[in-house]
Amino acid sequence: MPIRRAPSCSFRNPVALDPGCVEVGSVPWLLAEHRHDLFPTFLAAEWRGNVSSGRSAGRAAWPADVLFALMVLQWSDEGTSRLGACRRAKTDLAWRAAMGLPIGVGGTPTEKTVREFERWLRKRSRGCDLPRYVVLHEHIARTVMARLDGTAVWAMDSTPMWCFGALKGTLRMLADGLRSLVRHVSRAANDCGSLTELVAGIGWLHSKSAKGGLDVDWREKEARHRATDHVARTVIDVVARVRHLVPVLPAGHREGVLERCDVLLRVIESDLEEDEDGRLSIARQVARDRIVSITDPDARSGRKTMSQPYKGYKLHVLGDVSSRMILAVDVVAANAPEAPAGHAVIRRARRVREDLSAVLADTAYGATDTRTQLANEGIDLIAPPQRVRPQPSGRLGKDAFQIDFERNVARCPAGVETDDLRTGSVRPRYIWPMSHCGDCSLSIKCLPKRLSTKPGSPRGRPRRQGRVLVLHHDERALRDARAAWARPERRVAYRRRTESEQLVNDLVRHGARRARAFRIASARQQAHAVAIRCNLGVLARLLAAEARR
Repeated sequence: MPIRRAPSCSFRNPVALDPGCVEVGSVPWLLAEHRHDLFPTFLAAEWRGNVSSGRSAGRAAWPADVLFALMVLQWSDEGTSRLGACRRAKTDLAWRAAMGLPIGVGGTPTEKTVREFERWLRKRSRGCDLPRYVVLHEHIARTVMARLDGTAVWAMDSTPMWCFGALKGTLRMLADGLRSLVRHVSRAANDCGSLTELVAGIGWLHSKSAKGGLDVDWREKEARHRATDHVARTVIDVVARVRHLVPVLPAGHREGVLERCDVLLRVIESDLEEDEDGRLSIARQVARDRIVSITDPDARSGRKTMSQPYKGYKLHVLGDVSSRMILAVDVVAANAPEAPAGHAVIRRARRVREDLSAVLADTAYGATDTRTQLANEGIDLIAPPQRVRPQPSGRLGKDAFQIDFERNVARCPAGVETDDLRTGSVRPRYIWPMSHCGDCSLSIKCLPKRLSTKPGSPRGRPRRQGRVLVLHHDERALRDARAAWARPERRVAYRRRTESEQLVNDLVRHGARRARAFRIASARQQAHAVAIRCNLGVLARLLAAEARR
């Protein structure tokens, strides 16, 4: 397939007609001047039309650098749809100048072409085992770092990313999911008579609203339970019929049908429970990994704070707080812990910046295991360690006890040492004998209240063990982290972590707050596209400053 080339007519050049259409230092100006240099040639060679054999046939394809410019411009403001970006590219002089398109000659890429380009970016590159959009982001990041002056301060933070799927209740999710499953199977299979007969008898499935089609008084508790049980049993029956039809379906539809079946069964398993009468009703507790959207099954429930819940994903970003250059991003489920995700982001960042040695982060990233692993990799995670659990007034907490890790001995506040260290299936613990703790003057502050009285008193009872000191599974690393955090110079260095909010603000301002497509794979591609746009903004400002000098 040949590559489409726009005619180079200076009198049709948008910049020649209107020199003020692109502002120096803006992203359109950068794309208009350096578009060919920004998109790597090894990726452009993999785009359709650039075959190594030299043979090409069919309709001319848009160059990869033009589609790359359109992708960046799509996230210039708060983000727009593919169709909106294609429409704006027809009339906006700045956009046409950035894409290298003349005025009045040729067309613009269509929405289908943009969709195919995004699908091509999600595939693995020939030179490495990474998606092309990740390779493109790392290439842009290296280009920006080559222009930066001074010492970078790397920081990491996270922010919610709302999902694209519809958020509905359990009953609506089951009804919509069953309707989608039946529609997909009917399109894929030429003959599914048994399924058609079964579905024909389900009146509420063909109504506009499943809850309205059930004709139930939802104010009555018994009526709600009967309706929920009926819908759940119907879904289970239809899923069983569909699974028997999977072998006769075309190979390209089997995976999608099985995935829809699994999602429906997972919704029933997590959201419903059997009551005393054996009916399936809404569970009184929330499942840990509950599906929140039938159209976006990768989304989960999360919390920004205790008072700010959200549904969707969590966006992690690592960048330089001085220049606001984004080095690495990633998107995970909203209920995924921060520490493992932060470790993965740091490893990605080290592919671009091998000398990365220190990262500022908040407490959520500072798990002891992650901190130890990063230290073994040569990275200092400057983050507050886990806090000591607060104790009631007058009580002695774990921080009041000293531990000699070389001798495997623990010393209590009264100066009594013990070497009774017990390990096994539970967490390691030091135990003091009751013969020392029973007569100790600090027993009221040290022992639990049920053991703090004398054995002969009415509330007391004989016990062989005294104080039990339960340790963290890596207590030594935890105590070292707390000791390091107490140093003033570390607190001073940590003050710049608050500037990482600027990195999050740049991503959110350019459309990273809400996912624009289903599934987590699309959310990750969107996050990288927005990060590329932010990095190009940094590069444009640097080049404009050099031009002024």
